[in-house]
Amino acid sequence: MSKPATQVPILMFHSISDAGGPTSIAPDTFKSMMSKLAESDYEVVSLEDVAAWHRGDRELPEKAMAITFDDGFVDFKDHAHPVLEAFNFPSTLFVPTRKTGEIEDWYGGHNDQRPLLDWPALQTLDQTLADIAPHGRNHVALSTLEGDALTEEIAGSKSDLETELSKTSTHFAPPYGQVSPSALEQIARHYDLSVGVEHGIATRSSNLYDLPRIEMFYYQDLARWQDFLDGKGGLYLKLRQALRTIRGFVNPVAYS
Repeated sequence: MSKPATQVPILMFHSISDAGGPTSIAPDTFKSMMSKLAESDYEVVSLEDVAAWHRGDRELPEKAMAITFDDGFVDFKDHAHPVLEAFNFPSTLFVPTRKTGEIEDWYGGHNDQRPLLDWPALQTLDQTLADIAPHGRNHVALSTLEGDALTEEIAGSKSDLETELSKTSTHFAPPYGQVSPSALEQIARHYDLSVGVEHGIATRSSNLYDLPRIEMFYYQDLARWQDFLDGKGGLYLKLRQALRTIRGFVNPVAYS
């Protein structure tokens, strides 16, 4: 039996397409990434599993990993979901609940605005291994909001999703990973777990309402991804963490 997990990488993807830019990964590359993951010793778990592990309610295998996607692009259904289903990998898809069926129109979005999944498609996906969860209502930085406007984005998106999908939503991802103390307080009130954009690996000492994730744009080189899976990517991870921190100071909402 493997040792229990002391850390759990949570992968962060956005668009699986040939659109280019820092929030797109080509479909063939994504498929190769998932193939290597399937061949590795890692077990893919759900965010519900991660939350229970973080609280100490259950143990996970030493090599546990979770998979997440932000924004709810149509290409998730077209290119990511079939691959995930083929490998029996659970995933979480975070969607801005008042943008469904439209196109990305937020700050930092792609020049060629990518289409977003509508509610009927999301309802179908939510019956599979994909868990649909809120990403705010309008894809705005929560750190810029207070009062009712902040509540609308955090609690309102939970209400939207639960109305449309007839389920309780327990996970959240703030757009750009931008939160304030008041935002974190509200997130903790309404959700069991929330993920941010800090580039790192979640541990039980990580903030359960701002868990770090692995930005997969940095691992499109398959040899580098293999190193990560083999436990040899520590130096590269630290380098990306340092560069990402610097970029975050320059442009706090650089990540969607």
